[in-house]
Amino acid sequence: MLTLIHGDNIEESRKEFVRIKHDATGKELRDLTDFVSDENALRQGFESHSLFGSDVLVVFENALSHFGRKEKLLSEFLGIILENFNCDVLFWEGKEMSKGVLGKLGVAAKTKLFKLPVVLFSFLDALAPNNTRILIELYRKTLASNDPYLVFTMIVRRVHDLICVAEGVPADAAQSWQFGRLTKQVKLFTIDKLLSMQSHLLDLDISNKSGTSALSLHTSLELFLATI
Repeated sequence: MLTLIHGDNIEESRKEFVRIKHDATGKELRDLTDFVSDENALRQGFESHSLFGSDVLVVFENALSHFGRKEKLLSEFLGIILENFNCDVLFWEGKEMSKGVLGKLGVAAKTKLFKLPVVLFSFLDALAPNNTRILIELYRKTLASNDPYLVFTMIVRRVHDLICVAEGVPADAAQSWQFGRLTKQVKLFTIDKLLSMQSHLLDLDISNKSGTSALSLHTSLELFLATI
């Protein structure tokens, strides 16, 4: 069986990834992530028999996205896997895979998509000066179904991406639709304001992890949002 776990909800997708590996009781686990570009090592990893005579589970992390737009190399990689399909294969990807990639996996592949809730992106898009009431309202709705540290991580990522766009550096979020949103949102801030927000978030992270903050992360974030 070939299984793909993907999507931008990394926390939940990682839980499922770990669960499947944990439940593979009696199977030999082979992580071939480091050999995605090494044809000989890949073939050997798939073709060699288990020393204990057990079934084999081969895992890859971010192997499909490793090839980027190099579709020929991706097809060659998947060709090796599909022609040596004598063991279970588990892919984990930290973002949603395109329909083109899903099609290359074949109809027999089992895919599990973990997406972040829409309200979280509505909240991130609402990050702007003089928007406190709406921002706090969306923040509280987001916390109703998301862990505070996940929300914190996404705020940090959004501020980082905005700084990149402001300075003309390609942001981590390479998808064109998101770049358009960032370009519109960054116009609401000065670069000094964004850098100040980034510094504030770093201080919050340090105080939260060191236990020196008298406030919970949830409360500290709400106060931070009120200062934007």
